[in-house]
Amino acid sequence: MELPFGKDTTVRVRYAMCDTEGNILLNPPPKNLEFSLELSVHPDASPFLATLFPEISSGIERLRLVLCVDGSIATDQYSTQIAAALARLAPHLDSSDTVAIVAARAAPALIAAMTPSYALPSYAMSTDAFSGRGISRIAYACLWSLHSLKPRTLIIITGSDDYGMLDVLPSDVVEHARTASTAIWCIVLGNRVEAAPWEFIATHTGGKCYRVSSLGQSQSLEEALEDIIRSFKFSSRGTAAIPASFAARLESGCTVGIVSRGGDSLLGDSIVAPPASAATPPRQIIALFASGSSTIDSIYLPLLDALAAVLRENPTQAIELIGHAYQEGKRDTERQLAADRVRAVAAALRTRGVLPAQLRLRALGDLIPIYPVASSAAEHMLNRRVEFRWLDPRLLPYELVVGYMWSETEALAQQQRWQERGFNAYIEEVVIEQRPAFRVKLWGYATHQEAEAAARSIAQRYKVRVTVE
Repeated sequence: MELPFGKDTTVRVRYAMCDTEGNILLNPPPKNLEFSLELSVHPDASPFLATLFPEISSGIERLRLVLCVDGSIATDQYSTQIAAALARLAPHLDSSDTVAIVAARAAPALIAAMTPSYALPSYAMSTDAFSGRGISRIAYACLWSLHSLKPRTLIIITGSDDYGMLDVLPSDVVEHARTASTAIWCIVLGNRVEAAPWEFIATHTGGKCYRVSSLGQSQSLEEALEDIIRSFKFSSRGTAAIPASFAARLESGCTVGIVSRGGDSLLGDSIVAPPASAATPPRQIIALFASGSSTIDSIYLPLLDALAAVLRENPTQAIELIGHAYQEGKRDTERQLAADRVRAVAAALRTRGVLPAQLRLRALGDLIPIYPVASSAAEHMLNRRVEFRWLDPRLLPYELVVGYMWSETEALAQQQRWQERGFNAYIEEVVIEQRPAFRVKLWGYATHQEAEAAARSIAQRYKVRVTVE
């Protein structure tokens, strides 16, 4: 499915007619079938109906395919599963199909150049080829693949959030893919990955997003790959025009259904597209660290280089670096370690030409681990990190912490109390002394000066301790 993007007002879909056994019918028998789209932006509202006009009849298309595989530490646990599925991909491809394989790391790595499917080298489908380290830039690798390899189809395989979306966002990938007429499919591995960015990319470029939930299920991954290839090679296309006013509403998320009617038959399928706002990554990480260390591994240098380049080009843009440590000693030790890590990243950025005034440093210690109950080396390492966030006044980035509590019930009561006082308030889950806790935060402050002034006023009026973040 390809939803409207920008000023476009056309929905484009791929569909296939199958027999009762699931076999695709390349030439569906004429039964005066009428196809239509049903678009719903709210579950309680009536769907918008649009006639679907066939664009290209069913047929077999030649693939020019790029497999973009996440090479981060979070996806490393799936490396055997990925290699096994790719090794069994050849029977689903034709001799005229060409394939390239890219590993998305801090910088993209070309594992196999564009080559006929039957000539893919065996090393390109080995477990070692997909071993993961550090943080990857998946969106950047997709953009690089679009420009360098010019695929007609691109498949993303990842078991991680894209923590490196510092200069390439999902909307950038969508824009370039649509310009190149490239359809992007995504396969998300595991249940902990936030799929919304990948769903956004897929549903706006003519693809689809799959989730393979269980570790070790190479068959499920293989089935997803086979389904993608079948969908591209053996499908019909159709378009439906919708009003510009309704197309704009699709940005808030929607359900798109395709329905065929003919005689007494009624067939249909649907797909859910996330809101555009959900494509924003939840966090950005610039470096991970070994236990007890504040030394930056060389694998993160491309990330530092890229972030520094953005900041040099925008000398008025400020960022906040946030240090984290977890299960690395006593609480004071972890706070110091988090601070050392932040200072190390700040120093590395300054040596790359970033102005000191562009950097604000904060160390949270063990307060906000990504994985409070870490069970793998990757999860432990992701807790030992330095994140960054853009301090853009338009994003109202500054917040006030007005209280900590152990009870969620108490936190909810405090949140409601602050909202009744006229503030924008929310609850954030934290960890204190390795115990789950909560804190109440007030948001909506454009500058540090504005937040500091509000903090002084609130502390004086309500007799609470307030900190600015």
